[in-house]
Amino acid sequence: MVAAATALVAGVMTLLMGMVANFPLALATGLGLNAFVTFGIAKLPGMTWPDAMGLVVLEASSSQSWY
Repeated sequence: MVAAATALVAGVMTLLMGMVANFPLALATGLGLNAFVTFGIAKLPGMTWPDAMGLVVLEASSSQSWY
């Protein structure tokens, strides 16, 4: 259910980004990296919640393409 909602919202927001802002950029391209960080790294023994959130922020900021 969560995956379907995420895909739906990402699709709708991508369409709106293309139509309203005239900047057709896919907004869900980084979701795979977030899943890797969540299920691969954040579950490691000794990883705290703030550490995991910090990794997500670092991962998101390093994977952005700034125009």
